Formats: sequence, C-alpha cells, structure tokens
Amino acid sequence: MRTTVDLPKGLLAEARRAAAEKGTSFSAYLEQVVRTDLVGGAARTVEVSLPTVNTGGPRPAFEAASNQDYFAQLDKEDLAQWSL
Repeated sequence: MRTTVDLPKGLLAEARRAAAEKGTSFSAYLEQVVRTDLVGGAARTVEVSLPTVNTGGPRPAFEAASNQDYFAQLDKEDLAQWSL
C-alpha cells in the first residue's frame, strides 16, 4: 500500500544510506525497520574481541579408524606433554 511519510532531511539521508549499504530498496528497508520495531526491536549486537593463543601451528595429522582410535591418540599426546 502506498503512503506518504515526512522525514527530516538528515534522517531520510541516513535511511537511504543504510538501505544502500544493506543492498535493499528504501521501501524494503523501511518495511523491515517498522516490522522489527513492532515485534519488539532488533536484537542488539555487540562486537567482542576474543584473545588468541599461539599453539605453535597446526598439529600433525594422524590416521584414526574410529573415534576410539582418535581419542586414544589424543590421550597419548596429552600424557606425553604432561608427563614429568
């Protein structure tokens, strides 16, 4: 359905820019914004920076015919690493 909405120039420019950044039409963008608001708002996203650990590069590959073999190999490596 067609309707007319009056928006301040700055808000209109921001909305058009946001629609372009999302690769959608202005109409589709406004529809999505209104729908999101009607169902309780958009989920907030927070950018999180997680620490990284250098483990010395990739582990060497090994053959495992079953999960049991795989876990046995991991246990063997753990024992070798932590044995005194």
